[in-house]
Amino acid sequence: MAGYNNKFDNQRTWMTNIHLSYYFLIISIIVQSVLCQPGLEPGILERYLNPKSYREFYYSSSNDLEDCDADDKRCGSRGSNNGTPDSSSAPSFNSNEFFGIFSELNTSWFALLQTFRSIFGSAGGTNSRRDVFADTMEEALQLLIDMKTSSSKHKWSTLESVIPFHEFDRNGLDDLFLAYLHWSVSDGAPNPPEKCSLQGGVNGQSERINVSKAYRRLEAYASWMQRALDDIQDPPLTAESISNIWKLFPMKLTYDECHRIVWWLDVGQIDLPLLKTEVESSEITRLFVWLSHYLLFQTEAQTNGIVFVSSLNQIGFWPFMTMLPVDTGMQLNEFVISVIPVKTNFVLLLERPAWAKFAFQLLKPFLGGNMQRRVIVIEEGLYSPDFVYEVLGHGPKSIPLGVKGYNGSPEADFINAYFEERVKMPYGKGGKKKPAATSAKEESTSSSWRKRFQLYTS
Repeated sequence: MAGYNNKFDNQRTWMTNIHLSYYFLIISIIVQSVLCQPGLEPGILERYLNPKSYREFYYSSSNDLEDCDADDKRCGSRGSNNGTPDSSSAPSFNSNEFFGIFSELNTSWFALLQTFRSIFGSAGGTNSRRDVFADTMEEALQLLIDMKTSSSKHKWSTLESVIPFHEFDRNGLDDLFLAYLHWSVSDGAPNPPEKCSLQGGVNGQSERINVSKAYRRLEAYASWMQRALDDIQDPPLTAESISNIWKLFPMKLTYDECHRIVWWLDVGQIDLPLLKTEVESSEITRLFVWLSHYLLFQTEAQTNGIVFVSSLNQIGFWPFMTMLPVDTGMQLNEFVISVIPVKTNFVLLLERPAWAKFAFQLLKPFLGGNMQRRVIVIEEGLYSPDFVYEVLGHGPKSIPLGVKGYNGSPEADFINAYFEERVKMPYGKGGKKKPAATSAKEESTSSSWRKRFQLYTS
């Protein structure tokens, strides 16, 4: 009977994948047929994108035109309003303008949809009738260690030397395994409203610990880290080794009133020309891997979850799509969303450009109901700026300094102070600072990028 049920589950999963594939195909055909008719008038496209001008799909402010060449089709005619194109000079929209961007990025619209489906589909864990459960963390930890020893195909000795345990004053693999067990307990469990009245709440707790679920995600982590070894193992992943790229990304961490960690990222403060021309993708990977490990080792993130707040600063479509190499962006999305053992309870988007509204509507059918409810855009006609306080509360240190439209506290952000402390003392509490060894990869890094970065940050 158990074998029959297992066979039925496999057939049902196979049929579900077939149906989803057809669903993607149908959506893709509809979008292409509606949006990509040759000679499509701008007014028709506006009804789908709803921007002031259909050109806002590509860029949303005149700043995005500064580096445009006169012959660049993505920039179009500049018009007469301080570089902003007017509707009288706008050519007709055609399919090449939309899908041409993806072609220039060596990908396709359909491929990106499939990737996002895979990433978001793995954001939460899965349960199986054959899963192994435990009643205590001690029992669960021993079971997880046994599973790793008997079943894992990954070289954990290599990974253990790469994972930045000492950077965050952790002892070793047991701390990593406990983080995944805490995630397993909270994944799928209802948030207790009595513990937090803010939007998204804090992590719930299942009665028993699903060790098998934790193991599956741990294996996904090992696979991802194994693929990224070339980028993260040399030099060792420390605050000192990423100090240059850290200054380029204005990220901050605060605590809200429910003591969840709030991760802030302001795209508008990133020097995009410097990022795209002088920074290697491996540097960006190292930055986000370092910060992700900081988060997953935090007790508050494990027990209460995190809130992500990003200001898109009305960034244009082309600058956004080329901000990071497509492969790097997708790999980091996978790592943050469906690999690390941290539950994101809420996402707030500020300053959203028109093209992002359209893109989110296309992706929305593929997001689960809970995920759709956890992603909110602060925008006229949707949610007012005061909604931020329903998510974060009115605590004096919930919002950091520099967030447009809000009175932030200069004392709210705690990650940058921690980072600077690690740079000064990179070998743990009480450790003596030693000269950092220069790796072959560091030697090969462009000296022009170093010089330009020093000018930028001085």
